[in-house]
Amino acid sequence: MSDNKEKQLDEWSKKLFDTASLESPSFNFTAQVMQEVVLLSENKSVKYTPLISKKVWYILGLVFSGLLGFAVFAKVLTTESWFSTRSNIKMTALIPELNISSTALYAIVLFGIMLLVQLPLLKQYFNNRLEV
Repeated sequence: MSDNKEKQLDEWSKKLFDTASLESPSFNFTAQVMQEVVLLSENKSVKYTPLISKKVWYILGLVFSGLLGFAVFAKVLTTESWFSTRSNIKMTALIPELNISSTALYAIVLFGIMLLVQLPLLKQYFNNRLEV
């Protein structure tokens, strides 16, 4: 029974393809398609929007400045290090004492410096990648 249905379907499809005529495109088909492609590509312009808005950058700047001010003006107890020059300023009434090892302090400063160096480099890299 299955073979009979397959034969009928095969015969029907052969008749359909024999009776159908081939359609050919118009004379200017390629030129018209290319004109539409050009119009579509001109209409879709990408507007640049930054990943991090200016408002967020200002907030991050304030937070960073606050942390930097805290590190400079607070009484930071460390072992002998090059940060101990400002430890004579005492703000113990406002901010409690903070104990940080010199290794951790060096790691934090190095991380901040590397971050400040890498941000402009990454921005330039992605700007160049978007231009191409």
